[in-house]
Amino acid sequence: LKYIRTKLLRMTRAHIQAVYGLSTNTLLAWENGRIELAEKSIEKCIKIFATENLLVSKEWLLLGEGVSPTFTF
Repeated sequence: LKYIRTKLLRMTRAHIQAVYGLSTNTLLAWENGRIELAEKSIEKCIKIFATENLLVSKEWLLLGEGVSPTFTF
């Protein structure tokens, strides 16, 4: 998640909270592995990324395997 947020989307946690309502503390906990991503959380992240024109598969998000994230324009 952190890789996608910082390297691909170049977004801050504060921006994600302001635009999408996702708590910075929750995002930090997911990025640091303190809280495991639940199915609902995975879907929320994928929707946020898609809104930012970045397609990310569940497999890549969880395992780093499969199709790499791709920008759509």
